[in-house]
Amino acid sequence: MTQCIHNEGKTDGRFFVIEGIDGVGKTTISKRVVEELSKNNLTIAAQDPSPNLPISSKLRYWTKNIALNPLHQAMLFIAARTELLIELVCPAIFDGVDVVCDRFYPSTIAYQGSRLSPKEMFVVLDAIDSEPDHIFILTDTWETIKSRVGEGRDLLEKNDILKGAYDAYSIMGTSECRFTREKTNITHINASCIETAVTEIVGIINGIKNRS
Repeated sequence: MTQCIHNEGKTDGRFFVIEGIDGVGKTTISKRVVEELSKNNLTIAAQDPSPNLPISSKLRYWTKNIALNPLHQAMLFIAARTELLIELVCPAIFDGVDVVCDRFYPSTIAYQGSRLSPKEMFVVLDAIDSEPDHIFILTDTWETIKSRVGEGRDLLEKNDILKGAYDAYSIMGTSECRFTREKTNITHINASCIETAVTEIVGIINGIKNRS
């Protein structure tokens, strides 16, 4: 994967991703991070897949309600992710606006990767040629996640898929994860306390922007 495209000769925005298993508080924390960052810099929120884009909005229904082959699921997510980059993320970055995205390609590694062969997964990942400036993976205990998600509201929240995704997230950015082992832009954040998690994420983002 290549770095997310930046314009030459101007100050670009940055692309940050907040990831994690369903039930970890990702959406709440993402919203709070955007609110905090917006106090000092123009920042917008994004969601992958987006509920406001044509391909993505249909994909959200298909993957939550239809038992698709995991490879088909993964490639549909690639299509929606490309739409998100073209329509929202890259235009914002080129205009100097920071983007905080709720989910990106780590979700595909977590939810489909555990059910695909390594060869299939690398093909899927090679189709994504944009890399966020930084990825934050929210963590909590499996017992806490299970108590929040319960029996699962859709197919991707069923216990076997959810546990596989939980385990996949836990090793991302380490030598144990063959798909992310060379990446240095991944930080795990304890999400058991929302305020602490938001403060930590905002601090890291501000540090990255101050160095650029």
